[in-house]
Amino acid sequence: MPRVWPIQNQFTAGEISPRLYGRTDLAQYYQGCRTLENWLVMPQGGVVKRAGTRFVAEVRDHEHAPRLLPFVFGVEQAYVLELGHTGGTGYMRFYRDQGQIQSSGNAVEITSPPWTEAELLQVMFAQSADTMYLAHPGHPPKVLTRTSHTDWTLSNYAVASGKDPVPAFTASGDYPGAVTFIQQRLAWAASNNSPQKIWLSRIGDFTDLLAGTDDADGFDATVASPRVNVGRWLLGSKGLFFGTAGAIWRINTDAITPSNFPLKRVSSTGCAYRGPLDIDDTVIYVERHGDPNNQGRKVDALRFSLETDDFSTQDISIVSEHLLVSGVRDIAWQEQPSRILWVVCNDGTLVSCTYFPRQQVVGWARHVLGGTAAAVEAVTVIPGQRGDEVWLVVRRTLNGATRRYIEVIDPEEGAGNIYVDAALTGSSGSPAAVWSGLDHLEGEQVAIRADAAPVAPKIVVAGEIELDEPASEVEIGLLYAARFESTNLEAGASDGTAQGRRKTISKLVLTLRNAGGIRASAIAGETGDELQFRDVQGPMDTAIPLYSGPMALKPPSGWDQLGRISVTSDTPLPATILSLVTRAEVND
Repeated sequence: MPRVWPIQNQFTAGEISPRLYGRTDLAQYYQGCRTLENWLVMPQGGVVKRAGTRFVAEVRDHEHAPRLLPFVFGVEQAYVLELGHTGGTGYMRFYRDQGQIQSSGNAVEITSPPWTEAELLQVMFAQSADTMYLAHPGHPPKVLTRTSHTDWTLSNYAVASGKDPVPAFTASGDYPGAVTFIQQRLAWAASNNSPQKIWLSRIGDFTDLLAGTDDADGFDATVASPRVNVGRWLLGSKGLFFGTAGAIWRINTDAITPSNFPLKRVSSTGCAYRGPLDIDDTVIYVERHGDPNNQGRKVDALRFSLETDDFSTQDISIVSEHLLVSGVRDIAWQEQPSRILWVVCNDGTLVSCTYFPRQQVVGWARHVLGGTAAAVEAVTVIPGQRGDEVWLVVRRTLNGATRRYIEVIDPEEGAGNIYVDAALTGSSGSPAAVWSGLDHLEGEQVAIRADAAPVAPKIVVAGEIELDEPASEVEIGLLYAARFESTNLEAGASDGTAQGRRKTISKLVLTLRNAGGIRASAIAGETGDELQFRDVQGPMDTAIPLYSGPMALKPPSGWDQLGRISVTSDTPLPATILSLVTRAEVND
């Protein structure tokens, strides 16, 4: 009966697919886990509990799901657009600094967007300074212009007199469905009548689409391929990329001109009807699943390879394919602080992927928001004061009614983070027991952290809660739990594998950072006992300090064929797991 002391000190593969549970020959088996819920993979190897969401506002119409778009003039001037449809008309509302933009006490709002609710996720956009161009093949292209924080205009895109493309963008069937910028040109593509055609403007003049022969002139080109593949998106990056339902094409030249437009197919993987992401030397996109109208179930990375001197495609979701089986609804990229791809799935699950391919970090995790039947429906990212902010549309069931809220996830680490969802924070010069402003959580049981310490939950009545003891600072919202479960122990036996053999874990050493409210168990399906972090010599009337360092314990355990460790954080406190060490005995 050999005794082993295996260590897992990186979790960079994230939550792995059940299809890999038998692949003990793969590195991902030892670098991943069976469950990673409400944790984020850190590029350094550990996992950190995701921060909570801050309540920003209610959407305009709770019966209809809007889309969120980023409008980023610069790092210091960034906005989120709520693009929606009420069932009778479209609308657009505006947010910045984690609040809704208002003028004279009213919502700054545009009520002329033409897109239906079903079309919102298919609207493609490209922005230059204070102007955003929007495309959908069912409607004339649009131009959104910002004059000030409170002054926005949405109008039809209009070319200069006599500078129309052929065919013009003025008739049904001839409206472009994709748009981007490339080399000081505005590029459109993929109308219903010309699904493989690209139109490029004159250099420096986005309203001149008249085809010419001079190097600076506008022109058009059509992808020549054996099959007609409907265009889905354009991306101006290292060359011009044209994603279609059957392939991706690239125009690679330092000087695009009417006589120099070399089209080359760089991937035979078709694209779903979702916009791509431009990340360094990589194009991230959603792969088509069967019928071109289906939403994709895979996320691909199109990267340049020095070895082949060309672009190649890699399925970056293959190790965690089970997380995307319901289909990808929306995607966004958070550059700071930890390079995370955020994916909203059709089943309402929010999924993250920490993506550092050169360090072999591609770690997926699922995120289940606190509350009853909470479902995420949209995501976008804009720069914020403490890092890139992740904005969400969340559908919730409250008091039996459907409500949709706009919420923001705090950056992944920081002293000012909250650890409840749909949260409000408050502070008072003198301790107070009654806290109000919670109308959006009416009737709900809320979790509370008062003066940095978790306290008894309360029910919101008339938009208020009353604490048992007054506090100067509070965080109030819906509780969520972060759950980690390791893969089945594989540390070998005296005569081969440990798989299928009875085993027990008698000791566990967790290396933690800034952690509180942790439970651990070596019995599958059980959360186990809460770790005790309070120093008996410390003051008893203050919050328990967060713990950093190794913590040795004897977890609840027994003999089974699994040998799994579970770690749970189910209080409104932060936690980071850097490594886990087990002392296990394997029955020969």
